[in-house]
Amino acid sequence: MALWGNNDNIDSAGTVTVRFYDSWNYPDIASNSVAGVGINTFVGISSAEVIGSGTSFGATGNCSIGDIIEFGDNSAGTWVGSAVIIGIASATNLTIGSTAGLSGAAISGLAYHVSQSPKYTIEDSSFSATQSAAAGINTLGFIGTASTAVGIGTSAFGISNLKDSEIKVSDLLINNDVAYTISNVGRAEVAVIGAVGIGSTTLRVNVPPGLNAGTDYLQQGGAAYKVVGLGETQGKVGTAGVGTDKIPLTGLDVARMHVKVNDFIITPLNGSLRISAVAASQVTVASTIANAATGLAFTVTSPGIVLLDRGVSEAYANAGVATFLRQDPNGAEVDTWVTASRGTAGAAAAVAEGDSIEFQRYMDGYNKYTYGVAAGGVGVALSSVYETGVGWVGVTTYRDNQGDLRVKKEILVSASGITTGANSETYPPHL
Repeated sequence: MALWGNNDNIDSAGTVTVRFYDSWNYPDIASNSVAGVGINTFVGISSAEVIGSGTSFGATGNCSIGDIIEFGDNSAGTWVGSAVIIGIASATNLTIGSTAGLSGAAISGLAYHVSQSPKYTIEDSSFSATQSAAAGINTLGFIGTASTAVGIGTSAFGISNLKDSEIKVSDLLINNDVAYTISNVGRAEVAVIGAVGIGSTTLRVNVPPGLNAGTDYLQQGGAAYKVVGLGETQGKVGTAGVGTDKIPLTGLDVARMHVKVNDFIITPLNGSLRISAVAASQVTVASTIANAATGLAFTVTSPGIVLLDRGVSEAYANAGVATFLRQDPNGAEVDTWVTASRGTAGAAAAVAEGDSIEFQRYMDGYNKYTYGVAAGGVGVALSSVYETGVGWVGVTTYRDNQGDLRVKKEILVSASGITTGANSETYPPHL
């Protein structure tokens, strides 16, 4: 029986359940007996029977005696250990020679993976599933202070004491006892409401709390566009006589200004009127105007309007993401917001100015696993923390107390002929 082979792409269809035995109640492989002390129970323990469902043990392209069977899915966090196959009784029944490489967790209806990785790793306690540590979440010592009120559904949170904090992207912001994943520290990322064309100076967005005209900028590519107005945009009325409810807007593209139903249009002598319909070059108001407005200036008001100092050079799709930042008088960026969301959802509970905001950090625990790495995996991992050579590679991963990913690679067997594919654990695991 060879100590290792080259195949990490052995058919692993179906699921498995393990029935454990003690040394004096060993299963009779020849008669395919099912004697034992019950499914998923350790007793004294030298060997165990594996019951398959939808499996093809022993078939061409499937597992053979001497292969390693791994229980669970390492990439999905369900891996509970490995063992060497010492007997195959049928397409749905095999025996493993030892349970020393298993974590002790129940194995029932789990996915599995078969490979020809080095057998000695099973007896190496550092590669055992018992050495894996569950992921956890730690509450950070930093407590944020809300610089302004935050409404329900908002994904950008203004934090007044953000400078020099320990907060990082992928940390968690806690709102109403719910964890929201942080995607940006320092800048506000918000949803665009309605498509925005190249050259537009007006955007409709879910305005970040505390956004200011004059000090804040829209960041787009390598350019920064100064915010010069909030909540309103201006233009000029065409011919609009007394008694009409149609107000034409001359020389302007209404869609580009992002005028919408339920905005308000203000003209001299007619005050503020609610817009009830929008066309390409005019708006309809909810009541007729009492005074002619031909050639007069108008203002459209809405809380979501952001006016820029010049037209944008890139278009935004509806529901796209706009990024805002703040600069000090010297042009240096000032960390102002934390952007955090849960899927597409923003804050579940409103935040008042001065409220304390708690942050947490996800700790990945500890994992050590043997991967079959072929030339393709080497290429993908190049210049990353997973960079390594071909062969059977032991990889240890964890996150330190700063939340930084740590990866240690050890080439256990250098081999250029490793076969990987759909049945392999993908390497590198997180790229």
